[in-house]
Amino acid sequence: MIHSFLKNGLKAMRFLSGLPCILTLLLSFPSPYLPACRAEVADFATAAFATTAELMKADTPVGVRITHPRNGFYINRYNFDACLISGTADAGKAVAIFANGILMQTAPTDTEGRFSVKLDFSNQIEGPVTLLAFQEGLRSVPLTGTYDMTPPKITGGTIEAESISITFNESNLKNAGQEENYRFSPSLNFKTLDGADDIARIDDFRYRLSMKSIPAHEIVTLALSGITDAAGNMLESAPLTLNDADGDRMADSWEAGHGLDPVMAAALSDDDGDGFSNYQEYLARSHPLAVLSAPIEIRDSIPQDDAGIVNFVRVPGETGFAVLIRSAHGIGANAPDAVRFTIDDGLHPPYVRDLSSATVRTVKLNEDPDEQVTFLWAVYDRFLEPFIPTNYPPGAVIYIKVAVRDVQNNILQPLPFEFKIETRAQKAASGQNLPETDNFYIDDPYSGVPYDAGIEIIDGTLCGAKVVYSSREPLTPAFGPLDGIEAINLAGIRAAGLPLNLTPHTVFDAPVKLFIPVADDVDITTAGLAYHDGTQWLPAVDADGNVLAGGEGWMAPGSRINHTETRPALIEVQVYHFSGTQAVVFAAFRDTTEDGTTKRQGGSHATINATCFINSVNGDADFGGFAALIGVVVAGLLVYFSRWRWVIAKFF
Repeated sequence: MIHSFLKNGLKAMRFLSGLPCILTLLLSFPSPYLPACRAEVADFATAAFATTAELMKADTPVGVRITHPRNGFYINRYNFDACLISGTADAGKAVAIFANGILMQTAPTDTEGRFSVKLDFSNQIEGPVTLLAFQEGLRSVPLTGTYDMTPPKITGGTIEAESISITFNESNLKNAGQEENYRFSPSLNFKTLDGADDIARIDDFRYRLSMKSIPAHEIVTLALSGITDAAGNMLESAPLTLNDADGDRMADSWEAGHGLDPVMAAALSDDDGDGFSNYQEYLARSHPLAVLSAPIEIRDSIPQDDAGIVNFVRVPGETGFAVLIRSAHGIGANAPDAVRFTIDDGLHPPYVRDLSSATVRTVKLNEDPDEQVTFLWAVYDRFLEPFIPTNYPPGAVIYIKVAVRDVQNNILQPLPFEFKIETRAQKAASGQNLPETDNFYIDDPYSGVPYDAGIEIIDGTLCGAKVVYSSREPLTPAFGPLDGIEAINLAGIRAAGLPLNLTPHTVFDAPVKLFIPVADDVDITTAGLAYHDGTQWLPAVDADGNVLAGGEGWMAPGSRINHTETRPALIEVQVYHFSGTQAVVFAAFRDTTEDGTTKRQGGSHATINATCFINSVNGDADFGGFAALIGVVVAGLLVYFSRWRWVIAKFF
């Protein structure tokens, strides 16, 4: 009896051992009773081969093997959904491919026994992978590899006197020792210019970079490329900022050496009460806790930093570059090294221009003597270069550093700026939708020394807008495309006219006179001005003509004049440079005085020939009677037709 039981048990085991082969063959042929769906295949695999260990019990014939990939393979974020598996087996029979005991896919063999299939690992868990090819109960030699979708990262870094140490979160990264894969901002050089031994591996995760020199108290941004982990995943491209743990744009080493906390952001604080923030003191390398320090501050730039790079601002190829400088003790406008520009246009080697160059000039914003100017624009004019192209290359990113020294030898360390020049396509589009204008010379009533030329919009929604300027300016003022500036978008401010696009974006030697139209439904005495700096709108001038923070360095204080004798009414101001402007009404301003009368502000009351609505409108013209007559006629017609409408309705 025992013998019979064992004999029947062996027969049953043989039948069960052949069951996977039978099911596999069934799967290789289409059948209306067996849907070819990956879900059913996966269920079959789970039931028949729950683990890789069970698969390993099958025999290993010479005829079933995986030829690609090789043992020790990697599946990474670039091939995880189409990983190629190929090999050989018996011809004309299906091969089942398993990964970690799960049936991934079946593949037919050709007449020579070759099979090839692409596997999708999207639903698998990262980690070790064992591949097996299975055919009629026979399996291939297992191949082991790794499924890794996680890119490596930089986890930290430190700056020392002449070296930078960085740490990665994965070990043994590829190409981490190649110098060309490291980029620094501001630019730094490795210790040996043509060497390959300036990167030392400290351990599996850390590397030391030997540098030629690192400026004291410098914040360094490190960007890496071309570095991968063992699986081939590229290093995450996010740059690493060194020496600024709290992100307040002040170097940790400088904060620690001047009594500030490197891990507590305090850039906007003025701990010594001298009127300059800690960040401004850092830029000047003065002491944030010493009132007697003399910082230098760059308040603005034209174009704005990152213009055309992080936004859609159009920067023409002939653009100049200017910085607005405020210095407590003054800048020597005639001292060659007081202001220095270093320009890198990507076309020529970086070159330096200072106040001794014909391409660099200053424009004072106050009455200070030239020997000690406390508030000024410093301008570099590329279009005046005598030996290199006067225009920047189309589409180029321009890098400029500005260094400033005041009369007491306080030095503002070079500050980096960058902007992108418009492409040829952008330049071609800029000539469209221009307003209709007319130039005039000498005979304009507001012309005079040094104002001997002008341009005026003579038709359209901005008719009457005018610029009066000196014909000796390096660049001629003009009006840009009507749609070249975004609509006003400041909270608590509403438009009192349309945006006025002004070109070129440069600083003029003498402030130009600008006449800005005000909408007919707005009392000009309640209207202020907003200024567009090329990237955003800023409140610039209030209704009383006071220069606000957003208009600093743009409008000449005390230059506003209201012209109510024209249609439309015009606000006249003198401005140092161009970008865009618009009449606005601030929510806090009131249209009437306490006794209910309309507020008025006197102007020059001279006649301006604005031909927008009628020709040569005089300041004494009065349209009140005519408007009243029109109103009476319209009201009478409305009453007449209303009366007959009711009569007709009653009749029917």
